[in-house]
Amino acid sequence: RIKMAWTDEQELAINTEDKNLLVAAAAGSGKTAVLVERIIRKIVEGNVNVDEILALTFTHAAADEMLERIENAISNKLETESDENTIAVLERQKILLSGANISTLHSFCQRIIRLNFSLLDLDPEFRMGGEEELRLIKDDAITSLFEEEYEKGSEAFVRFTDAYGGDARGDTKLYQLVMRLYEFSRSERNPKKWLNFVRDILNLTEDTKLSDTIWYETVEKDIKIQMQDAFETAKIALEKAEEFSLETFFDTVKDDIFQLENILNALNEKDFSALSAAFSAANFTRLPTVRGADDETKILIQNIVKNPRDYYKDIVKNLKEKYFQIDEKEYIENLKIASKDMAELIRLVNGFEEKYSNLKRAKNILDFSDLEHYALKLLTDEEAYNEGIIKPSKIAISIGEKFKEIMIDEYQDTSGAQEALISLLTKAGGAKLFCVGDVKQSIYRFRLADPSLFLKKYREYNALGENFARIDLAKNFRSREEVISAINFIFSQVMNEETMELNYGKEEALYLGANYPEIENSLKSPIELTIFVRKTDKEKEGEENEKDEISPLEEEAHYIAKQIKKLIAEKRMVFDKETKKYRQISYRDIVILLRSVQNKAETILEILRAYDIPAHATIDGGFFANTEIRLTLSLLTILHNSRQDIPLAAVLASPIGNFSYEEIAQVRLQKEDDDLFGALIFSTSIESDLDENLKNKIAIFLEKLSRFKTLSRENSVADLLFLLYNETGLYDYIGALPNGSVRQGNLRLLIDRAASYEETDYRGLFRFLEFVKKIEKTNTDLSSAKTVSENENAVRIMSIHKSKGLEFPVVILADLGKSWNLLDTSADLLIHSKLGLGPYFIDTDSSYRYPTFPRVAISSKIFAENLAEELRVFYVAMTRAREKLIMIGSAKGEESFQKKLKRYSAYVKSTNVKLPSFQSFNASSFLDFLAMSLIRHPDGEVLREAAECYETPVKFLNYNDNSKWEINIFSPFSKDTDDIVLDYDDTLIKIKNNENLPQTIYKKEVENILNWKYDFKGLSEAKGKISVTELKRRFLEIESDSENIFKEEAVYNRPEFLQENAKLTSTEYGTLMHSVMEHIDHKNVCDLKSVQAEIEKLLTRDIIKKEDEKRINLNNILGFFHSDIGERLKQAKSVYKELPFSRFINAERIYKEAKNEKIITQGIIDLLFTDKDDKLVLVDYKTDNTSSVKTIKERYSIQISLYREAAEEILKRKVDESYIYLLSVGKIISV
Repeated sequence: RIKMAWTDEQELAINTEDKNLLVAAAAGSGKTAVLVERIIRKIVEGNVNVDEILALTFTHAAADEMLERIENAISNKLETESDENTIAVLERQKILLSGANISTLHSFCQRIIRLNFSLLDLDPEFRMGGEEELRLIKDDAITSLFEEEYEKGSEAFVRFTDAYGGDARGDTKLYQLVMRLYEFSRSERNPKKWLNFVRDILNLTEDTKLSDTIWYETVEKDIKIQMQDAFETAKIALEKAEEFSLETFFDTVKDDIFQLENILNALNEKDFSALSAAFSAANFTRLPTVRGADDETKILIQNIVKNPRDYYKDIVKNLKEKYFQIDEKEYIENLKIASKDMAELIRLVNGFEEKYSNLKRAKNILDFSDLEHYALKLLTDEEAYNEGIIKPSKIAISIGEKFKEIMIDEYQDTSGAQEALISLLTKAGGAKLFCVGDVKQSIYRFRLADPSLFLKKYREYNALGENFARIDLAKNFRSREEVISAINFIFSQVMNEETMELNYGKEEALYLGANYPEIENSLKSPIELTIFVRKTDKEKEGEENEKDEISPLEEEAHYIAKQIKKLIAEKRMVFDKETKKYRQISYRDIVILLRSVQNKAETILEILRAYDIPAHATIDGGFFANTEIRLTLSLLTILHNSRQDIPLAAVLASPIGNFSYEEIAQVRLQKEDDDLFGALIFSTSIESDLDENLKNKIAIFLEKLSRFKTLSRENSVADLLFLLYNETGLYDYIGALPNGSVRQGNLRLLIDRAASYEETDYRGLFRFLEFVKKIEKTNTDLSSAKTVSENENAVRIMSIHKSKGLEFPVVILADLGKSWNLLDTSADLLIHSKLGLGPYFIDTDSSYRYPTFPRVAISSKIFAENLAEELRVFYVAMTRAREKLIMIGSAKGEESFQKKLKRYSAYVKSTNVKLPSFQSFNASSFLDFLAMSLIRHPDGEVLREAAECYETPVKFLNYNDNSKWEINIFSPFSKDTDDIVLDYDDTLIKIKNNENLPQTIYKKEVENILNWKYDFKGLSEAKGKISVTELKRRFLEIESDSENIFKEEAVYNRPEFLQENAKLTSTEYGTLMHSVMEHIDHKNVCDLKSVQAEIEKLLTRDIIKKEDEKRINLNNILGFFHSDIGERLKQAKSVYKELPFSRFINAERIYKEAKNEKIITQGIIDLLFTDKDDKLVLVDYKTDNTSSVKTIKERYSIQISLYREAAEEILKRKVDESYIYLLSVGKIISV
């Protein structure tokens, strides 16, 4: 094992004993490596057995990697160890490793459940349900529940359905509401107790004040943050007004400040009614009018007074509308009614849980949340479980006592239920806890991960006493200093504890750990930020081209393409971490990251491909929207029910039916009072006046359809699809379309998904089609086929979430100006782990609805949590870069962008590194975080100019910044705009409008292309791929300098009527004998009779034809098996026959003028075997009639040489002997 050079902090994390440890490991700090090393040292150097450690991860791949690294460490130690006692210990660890508790949390839970199944009344043969199967079971459960409830028709249920249903989709909305609350509750350690809790907190007593509820603190915090922003903005406006002597506005702004202070003071009273009164009292007077002011003064007033005043007035107005449109009494009255709706919803959730559990139990399957909750039930004392208390059961104690340490990887992604499991095991046996993770990379709140669990330990561990410790791993071994400095500069300003859940200070910052040797043309450069400012439709009114010719994303994609082409053209050097050497950059070194790839990746792909840049995207969902899948589903639909016009028309118009739209229209008009299928039937009748050719075409289609219907009744859906692909030619047709391999992959994937579906109890075409409909209805689409290798030399496009855990030499962050999707706060029901349920008050008579107080509070809380998570997502994105980081975003609206920059510029002279918390709280995109931070950087001059701020940034107190930035803004208010507008813009617009391009445009480039001459003209006719046989001929004829050596002659089989009695050509005879030698069983050959028996087998298997039998010389075959080589073959340990290969060789071996070029060679090795003495032997059969050793060697030496090289490359070992066997003369020639 290579000895790692661990840092002091890493060594501390690896070696600290007898403490509960939280390792806060920053991005690229080697956190998983530290965890694995800790395990290795404990079992190799310490007194701990590997089965006394419980190590839990979140992925199977991570668990497998841990096990592999531990096994390698033990093996390496055994190779060098001489002490017998130590060897015995290591051997024991190796045996114990097979039963080690190193797995995912769910695998560990499954193990506990299987060992104690009887206590849970489970069948020991239970299995894990598949995603599709569980979806269908849930659907059955919810449908059954609602059918029963409708039958009962209770008053509470009817009111609930009236209030929350009323959707054209039937009860789908209600189903989703019940299942969403059910799923959320499953992340809690005791779902039923949590549901009771969120139900009960909604029941307020008559004398309850809103300020006494658990929601008031959240509302108060939201108001405070925003009012601080308003107050600071007003103060700055007054300072600026005084600076520019705008005395007319002093009193107005001072009065504004007084009113804003009143609201802030009202917050201190902790009383909702008092706060509401303060907002009602706020009354901003009109600004005085300055008569006779010149244009310069008007602009000054606008920028210094009016714009800031509009901003803080809007804050007050929006807060008043959000919280104070009704009074405290009405809030409480509304909640009384809404709480009854929520009690009914919780009753339905409990009913659904019971039905869903019963259906799963009947089918003997579990889902992943079952694993957690059954394990929790087993590990928790029964009485304590019912009370929601974490107290270990006897089972927990017996399991916990086996472990000396419990280790958790990626601890920041833990949920409440998972945390309870971990706590039970540590309490039960006294095992120490070792958690490793990075809360700054906690980006899975949508999967119900709870970063507050990590944050609690992060803040408390060092203060809890000697049994607890927090160790920070801050050194980043991934990125260049330029990348690290840039990340620190941004996050030191915008990540704060008040609004972003965590302060980014010296302990949280990244420190350089990687070593990148200096070299010319490396990727060392400033971090790039490019901003495209787009005009709004209003701003473009009156302009010649009022509408954008290309979208912001398209504009960014063109820019990205040019940047990539530039990097490749410049042959920039990338440091390869595997070889520890620099190499030339390739496309695979580059990734484009997006917050969301849906409906965006395809746009970027299309533009990259237009620039001849190979690229592929990782996109989730969209499977059923693909054209080939829609068509296939339409075909399946009409096999089940032909009287559906839309799918039938789709099939008719497709290559399956091959009808033109005009023909379909003619058919439709034949029977207007019937459906399309009825019209088809009528069209074949005598009464129809259609053309006979069209009638025949319809008849053929209907016959085909009838046959397919028969197949649908006789076959499973998966088998049916396979038959349909072949019968209709659909698979081949789809393969010929653009992106054909991906489309064919989707068709194969549909077969796989149909097969997976039919492994459940749900079978049949109708149920499969219903299953697909439900997936589409609930927006839970599946992913399309992946047909591109991850090792392909192509630019990757992926979401930031997909990139977590990965790293790339060049990272391009795009679409940074896109506002975040905060739909979580607009759902009919808001749900929060600690604040409960946030419903609307709904008056079913008037259809009036208004947010309840819990709702407005939870909305604010979720918004704040989502905002903090977006900042963490941005941290993940920036930390993926190893050497170069390019960031691009588009701002919508010159005026609004400039107003933002003006607000940000207020802190250019501030010496505090941290921006006010309300500043980052008001961000709506990643670009906002960048702009508010970089306007304060020395390199942010272009941002300050756009904000009309000409102040110089000051150095922050107690902060050393080494970051370097290159910032460009493409907008009308940029300096030298005409020089930086992208050249493709006008050209693309002219092309789209069919306008003539200027004659000079690209003149030089066109001339260069037309006059270009290839430097290696002699190679232009050479092949990029060449067979070994052609190589042999090349070397034989090289002296003649023939121009046609590599003009390939096609070899065609002669028609059968010419073959029957004709003598075989030498090529045909050689092919026949090679086929016989490949397929004959060498172990069965001992005499002529056995050879004849083998030939008959080949006849039976259709490997050879009857007429070829008499052409085969049985003695020649027997001669080989009686030779020394044949006898060795019979005793061989391993045998490879007709082994194909393709490999690169230096083209210079064939074409002397081809320096530093490669060529593909391909061939087939006749026979390769390892004999009983472990010698690797290569044999090539020849049917030449000559027996001259010299002639044969001259003819075939280059061929055998290339075969040897290929065999050695494939098998990773030397070929010991190589021979040519002349079948015609029975001679062995060593080559």
